Amino acid sequence: MPRFSGYHSKLPKAEQADVVDPADVLQVYRPDPTGKFGGTGGIETLPTTVSRSEVYELASILKAAREAGMPELTPQQLASMILLEGRGDAGGSYYSYNNPKYRGLAALLEKQYPENLTGPAFAATVREKADTAKRTGLPFDLLWNGAGKIPGTNWGGAEYNQRAKAFKESPALQHPKNAEFRDFLNRAYEGKLTPEELARAQIQSKEELGTHLGGYGTKKVNDNVKSAREFKSMLTERLQNDPNALKALHGIPADALLHVANNIYREAKGIPTKPHGAYQLYSPPRRQSHARATERSEAEMAMNLPSVRAIIDPMMGIERPKEQTMVDKLKSLLKFAEGGYVADAGNVKLI
Repeated sequence: MPRFSGYHSKLPKAEQADVVDPADVLQVYRPDPTGKFGGTGGIETLPTTVSRSEVYELASILKAAREAGMPELTPQQLASMILLEGRGDAGGSYYSYNNPKYRGLAALLEKQYPENLTGPAFAATVREKADTAKRTGLPFDLLWNGAGKIPGTNWGGAEYNQRAKAFKESPALQHPKNAEFRDFLNRAYEGKLTPEELARAQIQSKEELGTHLGGYGTKKVNDNVKSAREFKSMLTERLQNDPNALKALHGIPADALLHVANNIYREAKGIPTKPHGAYQLYSPPRRQSHARATERSEAEMAMNLPSVRAIIDPMMGIERPKEQTMVDKLKSLLKFAEGGYVADAGNVKLI
């Protein structure tokens, strides 16, 4: 599924529950310097949801980006940019791709961090805007989203720059309600996330690239259907000697199967699973909810068949418990002790 974005926020709450990935949400409280939204302590009343994975990818690459040529950006400055934009990527992914200076910076970071799909473009964007600010004498924040007006509106770079100044002077970042956001960003920057937090932060990129599943990922949003079909083709090819498994897979949409496989991996790693509607967000036409419910049950049954799990578990690095023989089961039941003494087989003790 695509990462959390503003698109999700505009969906009805009932539909959000069906498509928003709980593993990728991180709530922040944006500044309210004018009191427009009636909040206390200089923050908005309601939280804004941003992409956890994008916050991680920006924060975790800052040090390497600085060494590669991006102007210094502190975790605090990054946090302020995320609050200002209300987006996990801080709005920074639009650099001049054909300029070798900026493309070279992004390419270098992409090579060093192949699973970081947000940070390299952000670093290149920061460098380009900083270079432009130095060359023109215009403020960095004025240039961040473009110096001109948005067509048909009175909003543009000057207005954005004024808001940025007000946001930076706001105490919102240090507000207790933003403690989780600050802590997560700072520890991502320092490389001090727990293994569980790291797995959760990296799952979006793994699923987009398919690195957790032999390369059968969504690749990019527009390619997810193709990748899912390749995944299903691989399964059917390897299950030719299991007609029952082939019959179970037949007729189930490929993206539903890939979705279940992703959730199997998530469960093994302690990552919240994706709701069933998530995989269809960019796979039109959207199927009706009753059809998706049927797909879900059928896909879960098919993907958990022993012959199917024997294929996908090794791909995902999941160790399956070995099946016990009858002797093993008897030993386990009777708990044989040294010397042939049976300790606690029900209420019976034998020699």
